[in-house]
Amino acid sequence: MAVVLKRRVVYPLEADHLGSPRVMQKPDGSGTAWSWNLLANSASGSNAFGEQAPTGKQSFSLRFPGQFADGNGLSYNYFRDYEAGTGRYVESDPIGLAGGVSTYSYAAGTPIMKIDPKGLMSEQYLYCLLTGDAYACMGPMPGAAPFSCPGCGCVNSQSACYKTCITVPATVGAVIGAVGTIMRTPIAPAACVAVGPYVATAGALTILAAVSFCYSTCKFNPCSFQE
Repeated sequence: MAVVLKRRVVYPLEADHLGSPRVMQKPDGSGTAWSWNLLANSASGSNAFGEQAPTGKQSFSLRFPGQFADGNGLSYNYFRDYEAGTGRYVESDPIGLAGGVSTYSYAAGTPIMKIDPKGLMSEQYLYCLLTGDAYACMGPMPGAAPFSCPGCGCVNSQSACYKTCITVPATVGAVIGAVGTIMRTPIAPAACVAVGPYVATAGALTILAAVSFCYSTCKFNPCSFQE
């Protein structure tokens, strides 16, 4: 990655695993022009929330994905302003509890694994890559009521997609499970009682398979709250 600053000089730029700028090299390769270490030294402590200011003679305002430092201790983050000194936003989340139980926290308090490009809801890119957990990648529970906020169109589309996808297979699985449960009742013939548990299990597996398939099908990646 490279960035062009004043006088049209190209500076090579190194980013971390989440896309945050960390090191800017001098154009001639003779050293570092700017750095914002992910892991600060033991004397200054942790820098997970960006509380340690960048060092170097070259100025550079990009911070976490979607953030632009204003020079006054805050970083513009689209819908909100982030304060690196406290690791929190100065405004409450405009989408309320839909973005998490702590409406002032950044990236759900785990900036090493998550980002919040628009100041609305964290995106668990690293967690998704490591675990393949589609639910974590999608954020809110699919099928929930649509969010009424600017920039939530992508999440609402995911929810509508999931609801459409899951309706029929989940219904079929529920019916199979109900049949299996009925077959296990004492009044049923012995043959039915013996087979009942397998039928009930088949119903449960049908639902699980549908959930997995629909999460994967409806996970729009990347989904950065595109409007």
